[in-house]
Amino acid sequence: MTILRSPIRRAVGPGLWLLAWSVAAQSEEPVTFSSEQLRADLASIESALERTHPDVAHSVDPAVLTRAFDDVRSKLDHPMTAGEAWTVVSGLNSVMADGHLTVAFPGGAAAEVQRHMKSGGRLFPYAVLVTESAAIFVRSRLDGSGTPLAGRRIDTIEGVPADKVAEKLLAHMNGDTRAMRAELLSDRFAFWYWKFFGEHRSFQLRIGGVESMVEGSGDTPYAFREKTFEQLFRFELLPHNAAVLTIDEFYWRDKPKFYEFTRAAFERMRAAGTRTLIIDIRANSGGDDDVWIEGILPYIATQPYRNGSTYLLKIIEGRQKEGQKVGDIVRGAQETVYPPQLDHPLRFKGKVYVAISPRTYSSAVLFSTLVQDKGFGTLVGVGGGARSTQSGGTQNIRLPHTQMTIVVPRFVLTRASGRDGLLQPDVLVVGDPFRPMSAIESILRLEQGQ
Repeated sequence: MTILRSPIRRAVGPGLWLLAWSVAAQSEEPVTFSSEQLRADLASIESALERTHPDVAHSVDPAVLTRAFDDVRSKLDHPMTAGEAWTVVSGLNSVMADGHLTVAFPGGAAAEVQRHMKSGGRLFPYAVLVTESAAIFVRSRLDGSGTPLAGRRIDTIEGVPADKVAEKLLAHMNGDTRAMRAELLSDRFAFWYWKFFGEHRSFQLRIGGVESMVEGSGDTPYAFREKTFEQLFRFELLPHNAAVLTIDEFYWRDKPKFYEFTRAAFERMRAAGTRTLIIDIRANSGGDDDVWIEGILPYIATQPYRNGSTYLLKIIEGRQKEGQKVGDIVRGAQETVYPPQLDHPLRFKGKVYVAISPRTYSSAVLFSTLVQDKGFGTLVGVGGGARSTQSGGTQNIRLPHTQMTIVVPRFVLTRASGRDGLLQPDVLVVGDPFRPMSAIESILRLEQGQ
């Protein structure tokens, strides 16, 4: 059974949106914006790109983007709530084709999910895998617990072919490539399905040819939960003098804790006589470069390095230096050179593998390309998700009416070698997507010559 909300709506005049949002928050009545206000917000997105981005051609042909804006503008021809408008405007995300360039849900998706859960809402009951070809497979229950359906392909959802559902949602996802967008949609499917297909208390599904009615889940998807240190950073000694260091994010609010974690890991490897290290960043979407510059490279770097070669930078308000003016585009070279710590007492002298996937992104891409370019290790896994030339320095700009946020990068950084193209491994290793350790096992077999 499908339950759709039918709220009372109100048009909001100029200058009254803040009061309207406050009233709506108390009454739970969503604010409705006029077509003029919605188009003004779209113009604000165009303005934000012009003020902030150094070169949109990094990810999209400007003429294609212009046509996409015109298409979205034509659809903003009647009053809508902020959420409704987002389902239209987010159509720009896949066109802009950059994981750092996106129109985000008003107030943030995580906050919206929490609000929905607290009000007794329900979401799609399974965590899923969405493939680049738009197939949808069950991974687990939404709370992460196992299900006998794991690995089964979903045929239909509420009578709609599952690949049609996936195609619709992929058209609104951000990400450098379709492969990356499929990875991101896999993580966020429950939220995106809710926003584009409405709230359901239960779901009519056909999985593997079998029809069933499944109750919606009251659990928060993993992607929208606050993570613990132990969930993001893990270390394990493996048989055959091997170890795996899993880093799902290059950020932690207490960076010294991360540095102590890696120091202890390399100390344990030294004591255990470890000869093969796998650094697993398949689920790492980025963070701060200094986390890996200080937390990993002192143990594996064998020559001087920079975290990139050349850059393109847009000067924005409040970030200009002497001699610069707002709007300038600066081309330059990364000048900071980091020396290797060859005499480090815990320097690892064994074989290093860095495992990547199409979701490896941002600072994790810079780490990967540096390891590859400088020969600090062997890149393994599956690539084709992210550009090796990365945008960054993102600015979050809130739109004046709907409060959607446009995230825009202000620089583009070329990898250390200066090469372009998608991030690709030195050795292709394809694991079982329903058993993450299978790729690690394959890497170890590779090392053992099997």
